[in-house]
Amino acid sequence: MCIHYQQRCVFLWHIDSSGVVNKASLMQCIRSYCSLDCVNIVAGDFNCPRISWSGLTSPNDTVHVCLLEFAIECGFTQIVNFLTREDNILDLILIDDVQRLLSIFERPPLGHSDHSCVEFSVLLGFVSDVQSSNANCYLWNSADFNSINNHLVNIDWLSFICDNPDAFNMWPALLNVVFHIVSLYVPYRTFRNCVRSQKCHNRVYPKDVR
Repeated sequence: MCIHYQQRCVFLWHIDSSGVVNKASLMQCIRSYCSLDCVNIVAGDFNCPRISWSGLTSPNDTVHVCLLEFAIECGFTQIVNFLTREDNILDLILIDDVQRLLSIFERPPLGHSDHSCVEFSVLLGFVSDVQSSNANCYLWNSADFNSINNHLVNIDWLSFICDNPDAFNMWPALLNVVFHIVSLYVPYRTFRNCVRSQKCHNRVYPKDVR
C-alpha cells in the first residue's frame, strides 16, 4: 500500500527587525510553495501583532499589509484565536481549507519561552493505490436527467439552508443529497479488480460535469 498525503506545511520564524523587503520576499517565497493540489498550512511567529484577523484589517504599513494581503489573495484563514505572547497574537496558523481543522488548543510555554505553545490537529487526506475487489462505474450516458432536475426543483432549499447554517454542516448535507440522487437516477456497473489510482473519469461523475 502506498499513501500519498495531500498536505504541505511551512513552519517559520520571522524576526521583527528583518525589514520590509525581507517580509515581502518571505511572502513571495511561501506563495511559490503553495499548491492548488493540496492543503497548505503556514505556521510560525510572524511578529505582526496589529492585524485584526476577525475583521481582516491592519495598520497601513508595509509589514502588516504584506502578510494580510498574502493571506487574503492565497485564500488562507488564520485560526489562532487566543493570545500567544502578552496581549498579542504573534504565533499564527494559516490554512487554506479550514474544514480540515479538527482542534486547536493553547498550551504552556516550553522552557523559558515567553510564547504560548499552539497545539492543533488537522484531517489528513490521502490517495491510496490499494486494489479493491469491487468498484462502481456510473453510466452517465444512461442517467435520467429529467428526474434529477425534478428532484432538485422539489427540494425545499430555504429549509435546507436554515437547517445547515454554516459550511461545516452544509457540505456533508449537500453531499448526502447528491449521492442520494445519483443512487436513484444513475445506473452503474460493478467491476472487479479495479485499481483506485487508475484514471477513471466516470467512476463518480463524468469529466464534463465535475
